[in-house]
Amino acid sequence: AESIGFQRIVCESFMEMGRAFSQLGRFEEAVASHRKCVAAAQQMGDKFLESHAYGDLGQDLDILGKSKEAAAALTKSIELAELIGNAQLRDLNRCRLASTYADLGRNKEAETLLTRLMNMAKTSGDAAMLARSCLELGQMRGKLGRLAEAQVLLKQSFQAAHMIPDRGMKQ
Repeated sequence: AESIGFQRIVCESFMEMGRAFSQLGRFEEAVASHRKCVAAAQQMGDKFLESHAYGDLGQDLDILGKSKEAAAALTKSIELAELIGNAQLRDLNRCRLASTYADLGRNKEAETLLTRLMNMAKTSGDAAMLARSCLELGQMRGKLGRLAEAQVLLKQSFQAAHMIPDRGMKQ
């Protein structure tokens, strides 16, 4: 049990280092840290941390322009989140995956995924996911020259963001 506790601390440390490197714009180092976190989580059998690490890895790979690798990491994160029943983590990474699809020119898939997320968020009352999915979809439609649609979606995103409960400094 002590060994697992130590492994968890190591895994979480790699995750936090990856996030710090990402915030500093040092994405190669972020990717390396997230890969170490994935390996540590797999060794422990912790599907939650593994899913988190794959999601962060995918996001950083996408920023580096490694969109195919990013899509694979995000897909793995989504699969793990579904396996453990974590809808919030699953949907966050579906949003990230849609952005990656758009980067790959797979606009139809991105639009379908974001529209589904937006509708699910409306049904469930998840203001954070509604704000994020509307923002992503609005940005995508703006890039495609569909400005009137983009404006409506971005306004919805803004309105939904104001409905997110304030959790203080915690994120």
